[in-house]
Amino acid sequence: MDLSCIKQQGMSFVSVCLAVVSLSTVITSYAMSVSRGDVQSLFPYISDTGGKPPESCVFGQLLNTTALLLFASAWIRYKQMEDLDDDATGSRKFRICNLVSLIIATVAALGLSIVANFQDVAVLTVHMIGACCAFVGGVFYAGIQTWMSYKICPNWTSYSVCRFRLFLTMSGIVFVLTTYLSEIVASSKWKKHHVHNDTFQWNNEDGGYPAHLVSTFSEWFLAATILIFFISYFSDFKKVVIELEMRPNSDPLGMPNMINEDDDVEPLRL
Repeated sequence: MDLSCIKQQGMSFVSVCLAVVSLSTVITSYAMSVSRGDVQSLFPYISDTGGKPPESCVFGQLLNTTALLLFASAWIRYKQMEDLDDDATGSRKFRICNLVSLIIATVAALGLSIVANFQDVAVLTVHMIGACCAFVGGVFYAGIQTWMSYKICPNWTSYSVCRFRLFLTMSGIVFVLTTYLSEIVASSKWKKHHVHNDTFQWNNEDGGYPAHLVSTFSEWFLAATILIFFISYFSDFKKVVIELEMRPNSDPLGMPNMINEDDDVEPLRL
């Protein structure tokens, strides 16, 4: 089987999968929840679209897959930056930032998985902690990786890509602030006056509805900003190929050594 065509695309398929799965997650859960009347149609919170069954089942499964692909993207990026060899990438500061960004991305992916598995209607506190890790962690990760992108310009990436990532990072910071600050204002006003006891049905009859809309709009744009940042690795991942190397065990199952240590053992590459 000729794998040359696949190798030319490198690991860019991870970015494609992330885009497809994340879009499928929000579109499917939104369509199901709105059609069943579980949420208002005008930009509910993303997690609200997966807060009630049966959409919560689909939302949880797809969001867990999104979290896995998010972590995979961060890990591939970490290995790519680790293998670059020039004055900028060889500095101790660059290596530390590369490792810190991977740790932050891992926390963000774990937070996304928590959001998927702990619905806000069941365990609100845990759900909110997961969402905070995912959103705030995603923005911090974007900031570090944007700085690293500028450090490897123009040898390894273009200035246009760096500027685009900087724009996404700055947008993410704004959306994080508007999401959470508006949510605080909206919740405070809703507690003082509301017609609907279920916040999933929050509309203009309830207190704090304008601030609620600002918060939900911001959350959708924040999620899109973080995902687009990760998907922007598409062209970078074309330059990366990961090979799995397998070697036979010299002492399988405690049996006597069947392989002469002086023999050259050819690794199996997948």
